Amino acid sequence: MPRWVWGLALVGWLTAGPWLAAARESIVPRYREGPLTKASLAELLGRVSRFHEQRRAALQAKGQAADKIAQDGVIVACRLILDQGKALAAADLATAGSEAQRRFVELQRLAFSIEADLEDIPEPLLGTIRRGAPAILQPGAYSTIARPVDPRRPLGLEAARREAAWLYYPDGRGPVTVAELAAMNHFEVSRLQPRPGHPGFAPGGMPGFRYRAFLYDLTQRLRQQGKKTKSFDLTRATRVQFLRKIRESGSTPKFESTDRYGVKWKGKWGREVHTDPVAARLMLEVGGPFADLTLPTAPGAVLLVFAPPRDQDPAAIRTFAQFAAVFQRSMFRFDPTPYLLEHPRLVASDGTLLGSGRIDADLAAKEGIPEEYIGAYYALFHELQLSLFDPTVHRLSGAPINGLGAETDRVARGALVFNAWIDNPDIKEDNARVALLPNPATGAWDRVVEYLCDLGCSLGAGGGSAALKYRKGDPSAFGASMLTLTDRQIRFRYRPLFPVKPWQQVTWADGRWMARQIARLTRSHLEDILADSGWPVFVQRLFTEKLLARRNELVEAFQLEEEGFRPIPCDPMLTITVKLADGSTEEVVRAGRLNRASRLVRHLEATHHPEGLANPGRVD
Repeated sequence: MPRWVWGLALVGWLTAGPWLAAARESIVPRYREGPLTKASLAELLGRVSRFHEQRRAALQAKGQAADKIAQDGVIVACRLILDQGKALAAADLATAGSEAQRRFVELQRLAFSIEADLEDIPEPLLGTIRRGAPAILQPGAYSTIARPVDPRRPLGLEAARREAAWLYYPDGRGPVTVAELAAMNHFEVSRLQPRPGHPGFAPGGMPGFRYRAFLYDLTQRLRQQGKKTKSFDLTRATRVQFLRKIRESGSTPKFESTDRYGVKWKGKWGREVHTDPVAARLMLEVGGPFADLTLPTAPGAVLLVFAPPRDQDPAAIRTFAQFAAVFQRSMFRFDPTPYLLEHPRLVASDGTLLGSGRIDADLAAKEGIPEEYIGAYYALFHELQLSLFDPTVHRLSGAPINGLGAETDRVARGALVFNAWIDNPDIKEDNARVALLPNPATGAWDRVVEYLCDLGCSLGAGGGSAALKYRKGDPSAFGASMLTLTDRQIRFRYRPLFPVKPWQQVTWADGRWMARQIARLTRSHLEDILADSGWPVFVQRLFTEKLLARRNELVEAFQLEEEGFRPIPCDPMLTITVKLADGSTEEVVRAGRLNRASRLVRHLEATHHPEGLANPGRVD
């Protein structure tokens, strides 16, 4: 065998070895965890007290006022742990039982996120690998689920011990004991639910309405935030954005802006503009408790307003040419010009591109723009993603997806099925978040939620090699089939970039629980979600057909027809023919793939979608 083959095999073996696994499995690799004892509780409370003082001192050094410090996310989270921890310490731990242990684990999970927030966490060692190495160098995938020989037979004690902990009956009784699990069959176990108040799952709500409820709650929180936001309206907020700064670091080129209410937003372009909002909305519809709000916008829907004429700051960005120059000089070497609408454009006599237009008194009055901006230039884009900095939520760093109870948690285990369904390979602790939401009843930030973020790698090629960089959100690469069935296993065609420990423990019942959440979505639900994606209608249709085909496979693999779910007719290998303006017809989709030779596809890539449709990744 040639030496290079042995060398490549050695590198692959080293990469998959346990000496690198720790570095990529946790963003807080030295985090201390253990069972509840008086000593371990005292250690946790002492550590959190130090976090509290460390954060308070840092904020004081920056000159922040006491009331602002009291509302800081880390400070609030520390106080929550200290208050609940002291209540736990007052109990008799010798007789407190498993409920006290569960509460202790929850406090540890919150402390983990605080520590991740405070530490300067380096990029995992695998970071350079995931940006382009061959698939042989990727870590092992945990993408199989064992099938029961007969799902109608009782589990027995041995299998019952492998099921998730803290499961409850659908009517709220529980937790279910191991003895009760042993007497149930696999169908019955799959119908058990995560505990009430689980931070990673929000039960109830009809599919298709959960996202609307999420937007309603967000709007109500913002309206209660203060005088400036009491009339907050999402459509008006996104219509006019005032540029504040360009972010020259991070993973993608972005800018920061504020809306008419003073709320902060982030804007960006590129491959994830469509995928992140779609995947986040799908997550909410299957039971996700929260999501970062990301919105794709239609051509010309957002006015990005540059510095007002009276701004004396020499670094102020007054024209689109200056705006583009900063991005081009940054580490990204990114040119936003292809995203600027071709018409209208204002160009100075020397050829300088000023913007799409200039604010006059009429436009200011129509759009509610302050008078000081009259005379300022603005830009209109083919497409743009806006992300909200929600001031009503305390958002902390990564959630411990690989420890602190995750391995025995139904939600963490079942997440394998959801992420395989949308083909999201970029699962890691710093792509999970913990957030504290205000409690409507008390006004306190004591609602802890855990959720996935940065879902933009979804709906494409997925799972390793250089293709990942260019094929996220690619309807041609997104497979019509997500799994194969054998007599003993469900094998997902899904390859996460990082090991996820709970996914090594997934039982058929865990997978069936999540598959049921997905199976509740119908064609109309998916069409509604994709209609807001910003993709052309034929791309929306292709994704709809493939998501339905993958849903149907889950219905079969987990025998959900037993509960009345049926395969939904779909055609993932469809061909779509359109009529062009000149009267001719052409195929924009051929046998389940975008037609690269289509004049319409090429036109859209040259105008509205510079990042590419049939060839994602052309621009950035």
